[in-house]
Amino acid sequence: MSTNADAPPRPRRRKIAVPRMLPREFSGEASFRRRFIAAGMGALAPILVNLLVVDPKTVFVSVTLAVALGYAVKTTLLFMAGGAVAWMHPEESSPRKLFQMGIAAPALLTAVINGTQVERRVASAEEPVSAVALLTLASPAHAETQPGGVLSFRRPPEESVVQQLWRGFTGSGAHGPWFVCLRERFDSEPAARQAVARLAAQGVRSHVYGGDGPAPGYVVVVAGWLNGDAAREIQRDVTGRGVDTYVWSSAG
Repeated sequence: MSTNADAPPRPRRRKIAVPRMLPREFSGEASFRRRFIAAGMGALAPILVNLLVVDPKTVFVSVTLAVALGYAVKTTLLFMAGGAVAWMHPEESSPRKLFQMGIAAPALLTAVINGTQVERRVASAEEPVSAVALLTLASPAHAETQPGGVLSFRRPPEESVVQQLWRGFTGSGAHGPWFVCLRERFDSEPAARQAVARLAAQGVRSHVYGGDGPAPGYVVVVAGWLNGDAAREIQRDVTGRGVDTYVWSSAG
């Protein structure tokens, strides 16, 4: 009868050393550089998420050199902001904590961008702007037209280089899907042109669009390719001039 003493010895399991992705703490001459990189990489973490989920539908709808440059500037600033967090906390040597602290760095840049937009809105609200000046800014030249000079709802106007840079930097497009349209409908282009001339006499600039938008036939658009707030603001302005309009979105 066999006993445990007769059984062969079991082989001892060897522990596999798993290399650490990050050391527990930084030390030495290169500690500041490594701390800076750790916090900077944390600041870029939200950028990587947006790159996979959001940016393909907003920033990279059409890629140009200006868009790529704006995106590169944003990435560089965020990395520097994360590094600044490491500089402001010299006592912190844990790379994991530095990475987590760097994730909060994009909030600084976002606050600056949002603050700039709020200042612009406040300035426009405090200064009396005439409807014709507002509509001139809100109705850019259209890139795609139909025969006879009729504009199309299918594609937005071409972006300027500055607008492309802004799209790459902020992730928001220069053009929105909202239009301020004259409520009156037209079956012929000459009738729509007469309405454009009538509005011009009232100091309101407008354009003739084809029937690929909110209604068949021809549509007179007072302002287009806006965000919702700007479209409603312009509608209020032209309503004060006695122009009957409605707001429509090409996004559905």
